[in-house]
Amino acid sequence: MAPTPIPTPTKRPYAATVPETIVGEAIQGNAVVIIQPGSSRLRIGRASDTFPVTIPHVISRKRKSTNSALPHHEDPVLPAVGKIEAAMAVHEKGLEDAEDKMWNCKTVIGAQWNQTLPEQALYVKPNSGYNLHWPIRHGQLHLHPGIGGSLTAVLNDLETIWGSAISNQLEIPLKDLKHYRAVLVIPDMYDRWHVKELTSLLLTRLGFSAVFAHQVSVCATFGAGVNTACVVDVGDQKTSVCCIEDGIVIPSTRLCYNYGGSDITLAFYQMLKRYEFPYRRCNPHVRMDAIFLQGLKEQFCHLDLNSCKLQTQVFKVTHPEQNIWEYFLKLGDECMMAPLGIFTPEVFGITGVADVQKTARYYTDSSDPFDDDYLNQIQRRKGMKDSGVDSGKQDLDAADDSAINQSQQEDDLIKDDELNVGSLSKEAVEEKSNGNAGSSYERAGESGAFEEADQVLPLDQAILKSVERCEFDELKRKMINTVLVVGGGLMMPGAQQWLRHGLSTNIPAKYRCEPMEIITEPKEGDPRSTAWKGAAVMACLDTAQELWIRQKEWKQFGFRLLRERAPFIID
Repeated sequence: MAPTPIPTPTKRPYAATVPETIVGEAIQGNAVVIIQPGSSRLRIGRASDTFPVTIPHVISRKRKSTNSALPHHEDPVLPAVGKIEAAMAVHEKGLEDAEDKMWNCKTVIGAQWNQTLPEQALYVKPNSGYNLHWPIRHGQLHLHPGIGGSLTAVLNDLETIWGSAISNQLEIPLKDLKHYRAVLVIPDMYDRWHVKELTSLLLTRLGFSAVFAHQVSVCATFGAGVNTACVVDVGDQKTSVCCIEDGIVIPSTRLCYNYGGSDITLAFYQMLKRYEFPYRRCNPHVRMDAIFLQGLKEQFCHLDLNSCKLQTQVFKVTHPEQNIWEYFLKLGDECMMAPLGIFTPEVFGITGVADVQKTARYYTDSSDPFDDDYLNQIQRRKGMKDSGVDSGKQDLDAADDSAINQSQQEDDLIKDDELNVGSLSKEAVEEKSNGNAGSSYERAGESGAFEEADQVLPLDQAILKSVERCEFDELKRKMINTVLVVGGGLMMPGAQQWLRHGLSTNIPAKYRCEPMEIITEPKEGDPRSTAWKGAAVMACLDTAQELWIRQKEWKQFGFRLLRERAPFIID
């Protein structure tokens, strides 16, 4: 009788994660919560709602002691403040005078400060013992070395904000979330570690019964009713472009730049300040002034050539517990020159590769059976086998094997660095291995974690570059002739005409097709809510049954379940 083979002790059997079959269970829209976290706004609501609830994605935390040695911390409302001063020469091009500013008298007293958390966190009184945190910046978790910048602190902030929105805005008691499901809308250029942590937050900390995540561009196509398009998402702090074919993101076409609506706000303010803006005490570093400038941009900025003329405007400054002041000013081309920075990033003081988001080359997670550490070991062992290395050496004990793997990892990192390909430093790898996960979407120039160094491009050129990365000419033709614009960063009159002009003058003749369809108001709705509505539609589809990750399964299998059921490619 042949001896029974003994299983290798260093390998644990891989348990299959077959989705549970739920027969006859219909998904009710009022039992599904759609969550779309953004850099400045959180959109949340039931899938059955017509519109989402939109609140500032910010929280204020009471300091333990006002006499503490720790300094007061407040994340700026406009994170790009200070950039433009380094590139003032760019602003001198094409600016017209906006002069004859006038002061006017004060009127009545403004509203009161509010310390309700987190919906009214923006109106917490300064120097009242609160720190202000924005948990998401440029579409990614806002991890930094300052106060409240650790992964644990950011996740706690998100749990508080989302939980408060669910209980106060949607009127769903948190103890009843075990009867609800959640759909999480994530960026196209996502961080695997962050997606894992956010999924765990929804399932284990907030207590939803089931969750699935999907990319914002795919959700936008569902919300707009198209299946193939080049999706442009212009947000408050980032602009992303990617091509969608039949509801699937083409990974090689993804581009993401760290400029958006807040950069337009700062550029507009700099242009006004050059000609003695009448509100002379305005300071974009101050929270209430930054909010005021955002409103000023939304009120006056446009991309309509027919409205580009000298005109007198009136605005009011209403800060809590301060006199309301009314000002007159004359506006000219600056109303149009500031938003044109989307097509000329130098206006924002942005050059080079410093504001390009790229995926990190190295990622390790003990709960992911196919992380980069595992793949590197498999490739090396395959190379050793092909080169004729004695297979008898594979029975090393666990300690020796661990030491070899660590040495191999260090060799790989050194080789990558020598080839100038880019990899995370050994310290960064160790930090992630210890659970202190930082964002793998750091800015190029600050970290060598990117596969390639791309330049920041104007929006029209970014679209063309993304489309050019498609594989077939016919697919490129489809993409370039169906452009879907979502997000609130470019929600201005005339944006469609400018984008059409920029694309039509640079499209190769073989891809040109008339008429070119540029969708800036999908189904005559708000482009800021397009992705949220698409996620709501997707959640109620019968085909989405197999996508749901349930709480019990997540506790058992973790990230490997997300890799198996995610409706997008985990890269």
